[in-house]
Amino acid sequence: MRRELASLDIRHDTRPLWIGPEQMEAVEVTGGATHGDTWTLVHQDPEGNEYSFRGVTHGEASVEAGSFRTFEWLGMPGHVSFERLTFEDLGGDRTRIEATAVYLSPEDRDGMYDSMGDGGYHRLDPLLATL
Repeated sequence: MRRELASLDIRHDTRPLWIGPEQMEAVEVTGGATHGDTWTLVHQDPEGNEYSFRGVTHGEASVEAGSFRTFEWLGMPGHVSFERLTFEDLGGDRTRIEATAVYLSPEDRDGMYDSMGDGGYHRLDPLLATL
């Protein structure tokens, strides 16, 4: 399962299918997973409001090392974080996803945490069931 999860993260076309709040839909996705590639993601809520994000991929993503990227919400341009996502095999067809983010200030960190609500990996299980 670890390899399948890492593949979903590395591919820019599948990552938005499982990242983000459950009520949001990914309406635009661009980018790549190799060093220096830029990426964009636009989520849309049920009322049609759009939330745009962008960043740069760093290093070469792999099952063993995870993936590294910068992350910027365009509602607050210039407030950039650096993120690492790793996948730990727990055995028994179970995998732990660990997300680590570094922010430029405590205010940036707190603002991101407050804005996420219950956003997360709610859409992951249904997606994995299709693999």
